[in-house]
Amino acid sequence: MDENQGASIHVLHPQAPEDEQMLERLRAKAPHAAAWFYARFGAHVDHLVWVVLGADRDHEDLVQEVLMQLLRSVHRVRRPEALAGWVKTVTVN
Repeated sequence: MDENQGASIHVLHPQAPEDEQMLERLRAKAPHAAAWFYARFGAHVDHLVWVVLGADRDHEDLVQEVLMQLLRSVHRVRRPEALAGWVKTVTVN
């Protein structure tokens, strides 16, 4: 059996850093911080928008808008452990 058989071929995006590191990088406007945020929360935001609004022709635009609002206001998150809950609250509201 080939030793590489069954192994992942490629990772398309870097692994999202831990919440504390992510917040620090987002606040510092570090390169790739927004991409890490999207990798971590993009699908969750997409799902929440679907749950709240159902089928909507503007779904993709709404998800994009929510993600931009999250990135603009991430400085409001005080504790790293609150990040996921904050993302959910902002998205639903």
